[in-house]
Amino acid sequence: TYSKVRCNGNWNKLIENLEMLSTLRKLDKLRYFQINFVVQKNNYLEMEQYVELGIRLGVDRVAFTQLVDWGVMG
Repeated sequence: TYSKVRCNGNWNKLIENLEMLSTLRKLDKLRYFQINFVVQKNNYLEMEQYVELGIRLGVDRVAFTQLVDWGVMG
């Protein structure tokens, strides 16, 4: 799903970077660590897995935002 919604995105690199941020948060070098999920009809079934990722990473918050088409999407 990630490769479909994020053109030129690299899931493995994203996870690597999130794990680095997680380490910084655990070391108290970051005050706050939040991950965001834009809910779309092609990824809403993965919301629970995303929460599980947030728990594994030790984030302070997992935020969800609904994608809204204002008439500009193809």
